[in-house]
Amino acid sequence: MTHTVITFMSATPRETTYQFAYDPETYSGMIFGEALLSRRRKEKMPFDRLLLCVTDSLYEELEKFNKGQIDDENRLPYLEKVKKILNDLENEPDVEILKIKTGRNTNEVWDIFNTVTERIEKEEQVSFDITHGLRSIPFMVFLFAAFLKSAKDVEIKAILYGAADLTDKTTNVAPVIDLTPFVEMLDWINATEFFVKTGNAEPMAHLLEKRGERKQNEAARVLRDISKAASLCQPFSLAEKAARLDQSLKKAAESFSHTSKPFSILANRIVEVYQPFVLPKSINKDQILSDKDALDFLKQEWHLIEWYRKNGQILQAFTLAREYAVDLVMWRIRKSIHFDLKKREETSQTITEIAKLSQKDSQISLGLQWLQQNENEAKEVSQFLNEIFQTRNDLAHAGHKSSGMSLSTLEKKEALLDKLAQQCECWGIPSPVEVPPSDAGTHPD
Repeated sequence: MTHTVITFMSATPRETTYQFAYDPETYSGMIFGEALLSRRRKEKMPFDRLLLCVTDSLYEELEKFNKGQIDDENRLPYLEKVKKILNDLENEPDVEILKIKTGRNTNEVWDIFNTVTERIEKEEQVSFDITHGLRSIPFMVFLFAAFLKSAKDVEIKAILYGAADLTDKTTNVAPVIDLTPFVEMLDWINATEFFVKTGNAEPMAHLLEKRGERKQNEAARVLRDISKAASLCQPFSLAEKAARLDQSLKKAAESFSHTSKPFSILANRIVEVYQPFVLPKSINKDQILSDKDALDFLKQEWHLIEWYRKNGQILQAFTLAREYAVDLVMWRIRKSIHFDLKKREETSQTITEIAKLSQKDSQISLGLQWLQQNENEAKEVSQFLNEIFQTRNDLAHAGHKSSGMSLSTLEKKEALLDKLAQQCECWGIPSPVEVPPSDAGTHPD
C-alpha cells in the first residue's frame, strides 16, 4: 500500500529545526518537507513518495527572479532559497513537485482540491503537512482528508504541523504538533450521523472496539443490539437495549481523556434519538396492555414508524405499521392490546375480511362486534389498513413478483401512513403528529 506525504512550499523558507513527540532526535530543513525527508532517511517515518505543492504565483515570482526583475530586495534571499530547494528536490528520489493554483477565488480553490485529490489512488495511505502555504491550507487539508477517506477509502496516517512560531528560545527547536486525532473526529461524527439516520451502528461499534478496552467493547455490543433490533422492527428489544444506552456510553467516555467532551456530545445526540423508543417497565409483551400502558406503547410504536419513514427506511416503516394496525384495532374494539398469536391472527383476519365485505356478514366474532359498534367506521378503516397489509407484503417479496410494486406506486402508498396518523387522532390516541420524532428532541411526556 502506497504511503504518500503531501506538503506545501513556503514562500519565505528559513532553516528550522523540528522535534517530533516521543522522538529525541531533531530534523532540520528550510521547509518542513525537507525535515520529513531527513526523518525518512533515518527510518523514523517511512513513506513512498512526497508531493510538494507549489503555487503558480510563486513560480511566476521565481521566473522574474531568474530574469532579474524583482524590485523588492527583501524578497531576493527568500527566492534564492526557494530556487535552491526546488533544484535539490528535483533530484530527490520519490519526490514529485506539484504545481497548484494560488487560491485567489473559489474556482482556484476547487482547482487546488481537484489537482491534489486526483494524485491520490484508492486505498492509499496519506499524510499531510500543513506547516507552510496560505492560511486556507489547514482548512483545505481537513476537507481533503474527509473527501479522500469517503471517496477513495484512503487511510489518513497523519496531519502534522511544524510549529516554527513556537520555537523554544533556549534550544532553538520547534515542536511538531500531531493533529491526526482531529481527523479521527470526522470518523466519530460520520459514524454518529450514520447511526442516528439509519440505525446501523457498525461504524461506531468498530471505532469503539479499536480502542481495545472493556467499557468500549460493552458499549459496542449495546449499539449493535440496538441496531439489530431496529433493523428487525422489534420495538420491545429496541426498548430494552435503548434503556442501557445512556449508561454504557457514559462509561465508554470515561477513558477518552481529553477527547471525552466531544465524544460525550456525540453520545448525547445518540441517546436523544433513541430515548423515545424506551418503554416504561410496566410494558412488556408477556402481558395484555390496557389503559395508559396501551396508549404509551402505541405512541412509542408510532415514533419508530415515523423515524423509519423520515430516514428512508420504508420497508421497516410498513413492516411495523402492519403490526401497529393490528394493535390499533385491538385497542379500538377490546380496549387492550394482546401479543398472543391467536388473538393477533384473529384481529388480522378481521381487518382483511371486513375490507372485502360487501355487506354486514362476518364469520369472526370480533368483526361482528366492530361492525355492530360502527359499521361505516369498520369498513372504511379496514379498507386502508388492509392496503397497509398488502403494501407490506408486496415490499417483503423484494420485487420478485411480475406484478410487484413500482417505486412510483410506493411513493403514493406512503400516504397510507398519514391516514393512519389521522385515524389515531379520531380515536383519541395521543396524536402522533403532535410529537414527531427528532434527532434533537427528548421523549415526550
